[in-house]
Amino acid sequence: MQVLKQFYDIEKRVKVIAEQVSLDCKEISKEATPVFICILNGGAIFYHDLLANLKVDCITEYMKVKSYKGKQSGEIDFLLDIQSDIKGKPVYIIDDIIDTGATMGHILANLVKQQPLFMKTVTLVERKAPAFKADFCCFRDMGDDWFVGYGFDKDGKCRNYRSLYTDGKIDKTISPEQLENLK
Repeated sequence: MQVLKQFYDIEKRVKVIAEQVSLDCKEISKEATPVFICILNGGAIFYHDLLANLKVDCITEYMKVKSYKGKQSGEIDFLLDIQSDIKGKPVYIIDDIIDTGATMGHILANLVKQQPLFMKTVTLVERKAPAFKADFCCFRDMGDDWFVGYGFDKDGKCRNYRSLYTDGKIDKTISPEQLENLK
């Protein structure tokens, strides 16, 4: 695997984006408490790091949407929906990646029915020239490689790696010490 972004570079960008989102919340929504929705599973690490750096109170929610099987994008399935009433509230949707934008489009279409004050998207990574651009993004134009680490997985594994890697062939002969250093 090749390192794309070291954890300390990710940490710096998350703090910058958290500051931008905090300012956005304060400027746009002075009365309603914003709702931050994490798209599971991939967005969880980014979501928690982002929330830890926000300078505003917020309501936290989770949504689970499945759009990949292995490395193939497919049909969108809603596996877990939010429980909070978002009518008239500012909503920020946090995910690990905007790839084609299809998944986010389905999420927005699902949530708009609940009449939020507005919806904005926050993502760690955005592909080159996605059909849908995130409102806030840590790393844009990241190419077409498959990522692992910092929430991204390979068949359910590698999400806990601290840095962001491209998915080269995982060396099955990697030593326990080398594997521990990736985390």
